[in-house]
Amino acid sequence: MSNIEEDIMSEEAFNELIDNFEIVNTLTEYGRKAIKQNVKKLQKRIKELEEINTANRKVIVEQCDYIQNKSIPVQKVKDKIEELKKHYNTDNNIRIYTLKDSYELQATVLEELLEEDKQ
Repeated sequence: MSNIEEDIMSEEAFNELIDNFEIVNTLTEYGRKAIKQNVKKLQKRIKELEEINTANRKVIVEQCDYIQNKSIPVQKVKDKIEELKKHYNTDNNIRIYTLKDSYELQATVLEELLEEDKQ
């Protein structure tokens, strides 16, 4: 091979190398842009999910507060049961309760619980 042929081959090889470099550089730039776009989309989605999560937490807290404010603690009911047991365990008088009396007593006990809960 002569120097001219080697020069031509070198020039072709050099041009091919530059073309390949430009292709790789272009693909890398497209890749960077695509990655940046995906990162932006993911950041936006994360923000949306955080907002949804915050809203859900607020709803849960509100529901818990509502339940707490509208419920009677189990211990109050247990205390009331014990109080009633003391009465019928120590009462020496024989009483006959009608069903109506039983319902009235239940209603009275429940009303007492509600009144205690308001205080």
